[in-house]
This record gives sequence, structure tokens and C-alpha cells, in this order.
Amino acid sequence: MASVRVFLLHLVLIGLYTQFHLYRGSTILFPFVLPNLIGAFVFVSYISRYNVRPSLSILGAIAIFSIGYLIAALVGGYFGQAMSKFVQLVVSIFSGFGIAILITRIGPDRLRRILLRLSVGILITAIAEAYLGFYPIMLKINEVLYAWRPAGFYIDAGRDVANWGAVRPLVFSTEPSLVGIWGSVLMIGATMLSTAQDWKRYAILIAYVVVLLFVTRSTTSMVILISHLVATLFDRRFSLSKQLVVLGVAIAMTIVLTLSSAATLVGQYAEGTSFFARILGPYMTTIEVLRINPIFGLGLGNENALETIIMDVWNRTGMLAASMHYIKQWGITGMLTNNFFLLWIYFGVVGGLIFLGIVFALVRQLGRYPMVMVALTSFGVWMTVGGFVDARSWFFVYFFISCAILSERTIARER
Repeated sequence: MASVRVFLLHLVLIGLYTQFHLYRGSTILFPFVLPNLIGAFVFVSYISRYNVRPSLSILGAIAIFSIGYLIAALVGGYFGQAMSKFVQLVVSIFSGFGIAILITRIGPDRLRRILLRLSVGILITAIAEAYLGFYPIMLKINEVLYAWRPAGFYIDAGRDVANWGAVRPLVFSTEPSLVGIWGSVLMIGATMLSTAQDWKRYAILIAYVVVLLFVTRSTTSMVILISHLVATLFDRRFSLSKQLVVLGVAIAMTIVLTLSSAATLVGQYAEGTSFFARILGPYMTTIEVLRINPIFGLGLGNENALETIIMDVWNRTGMLAASMHYIKQWGITGMLTNNFFLLWIYFGVVGGLIFLGIVFALVRQLGRYPMVMVALTSFGVWMTVGGFVDARSWFFVYFFISCAILSERTIARER
């Protein structure tokens, strides 16, 4: 049975990493097929065998919250889009719950070894592409791997060289930024599960992400690392002195990133379209939305209103005309790649806090773990990815929860 769980976990990761969807033409019929199906299967199968089923009060709260926004969508004339988004969101949340059950049924040592192999494999493949001439071979592999995908995969060597000084490795993914994101996420999971001395496991993590940053030119990995280092303040295994040391390292890294000149890797990234779409644009869009409706936001699925605001923000900042190629390739979703800000854009301040309260109440039923540490680490990842309603966005949250739960169990056994 343990081998079956490991096999299912690998299928989930493959489905998420490759963004495998079912299409009709260029329209997505069923997003993230493998993780959604496996998560739903595990959720339905396990709730009758383990005491991890959501309470009726939480299910009722989710229903009332969704119905409230759907009524507003009906009045606002975007009910169809809202219904589609809410169905995706609810499916992603509960399939993610099932995936968390699956992960927490895998032994922590075995899971740590799996995550280490995957994260190291990503780094070695990236090095082979960047320095050993493997990139043309990877392009051929991806042409076959993503032949089914209408959007194909990212190929823009000119933009890479202009913004990052080199062509960025793909490592079987649809775009280079995912290499840094997934490598960092998997290594953080392995670090959370490690029983090595604190200085050793975090020295390995920091060294890994720094090398990954240099090889992949994916500064998203550094954002994720800094968020996790700050989150370790809430790791019960750390003494106050160790927490202060780790926090000092995080602050130092942040200062280095902030003070980097335009001639550096980070400086070039900060001036480019990618940084604007991930950080500045979403922040400015959120401010505009909260001026219109600070309490309940635009509403999930109100894409026409959101597109108007996004276009206005990009136009006023001079990014619209300069980024038409980028916008044509990635569309409206590529102009707002930040789940943290999407939460407040869709639900507003009050609606967003209610939504977070419901989600935290749900995931708390999975087990005991340092919730603030998980939330801060998830925040770092959500600052680098979009989608919000999709399975990948919620997998990251459930993944860190699962690793934290297994870590807490290890601590309890050692006492």
C-alpha cells in the first residue's frame, strides 16, 4: 500500500509540474486532470476510514460563502464565469485535502528522500541545460511532451538574454520560472522533514536555492526562500537565538535583493515585465479594486471588470505598449501572476478574511502543525504563481501543511 501511495504522489507531481489539462481545441475542459482526480479519489476513499472528514459546519460555511458571491454574480451579469470559478475552487480545495491525506500517509523519511531526489534532479538537469549543451535536446523533448498543449511551452531566447543574461533552462516544464519555484518548494519540504541539526539543514537549503538562482535565473526561488526563513520564527524546533540568526540571514538576503543595481540579475528582473506581472502590477491592481469595493472585492469570476482595471494599470505605468508580445502570449492570466493579491481582488478585505477563516478551519482538521509558519511559507509561493482557483495553487498550501504535520509527529516521537 505504501508503494501505491508513493506512485500516486508521483502522478500528482507530474500532473502539476507539466500542467496537464484536458482541452477541446484551445479551451480547457478539465484543468490539472491527474491531481484533481487522484485527490478526489483519495478524499472520498479515506474519509470513511480516517477521522479527517470536514465537519458539517465548515461545509455549510463554504456553501453559504459561495452562494453569497454567486448571487452577487447573478445580479452583476457574470454568473456563468463565477459558477465555473467557484466549482474549480471548491474542487481544488477538497482534492488538495485528499492529496494532503495521501502525503501524510507516507513515512516522513521516505517522503524526505523522494523530495531530495526530485529537487536535486531538477538542479542537475538545469545545470546540464545551462552549461553542458543539453538545452537543444530539452527543446526536442518538450516539443514531444507538450504537443498536446495548445499554448505549447516557453521559447524566447532573445528575451531571456536581454532580461537575465542567458537562456534559462526548462527542465521538462512549460516555462523557466517553474523550475525555480518547484525546486525551492521541494527542497523546503525536504528541509522541514529533515532531522539533521538546524544549522546543517538550513545551510543546505540556502546553498541549494542560491545555486538554483544562479543556474535558472529564477528570482522567484529567492522570494520563496526568504519567506520560509522568516516563517522559521514559528518553528518550535528553533531556540530564540537560532531564530534570530535565521531571521538575520533572511533580512540580509532581502537587503541584497533590494539594493541590487539595474546591472545585476535581480535588478534586470525587477525592471522587466515578469516582475511587474508578479509583484507590482498585482499590488497596484489590488489597490484600485479596493478603492472600488474594499469590503467584498470584485467577486470571483468578474473577469471583464478585472481586465478593464488591469489594462488601465498597465497603460498608466507605461507597461502596456512595451509588453504587447508578452500579453499576446500569456493573456490576462499572465498579467496578474500573484495568488496573494488575487485573494483580496476577488473577495475584498472582509470577504478575504472570512474565506481564510473557513480555509484555516478546514485544514486544521488534517492535524497539528505550526499554522503561522505554514501560512508564511505558502505566502512566499503564492507571491510567485497565479491561478488561485486551480489545483496547483492549493497543492502548495497542502504540501507545506503535510510536511509540517509529519515534522510535528517526528518531534512528538523523539520526546
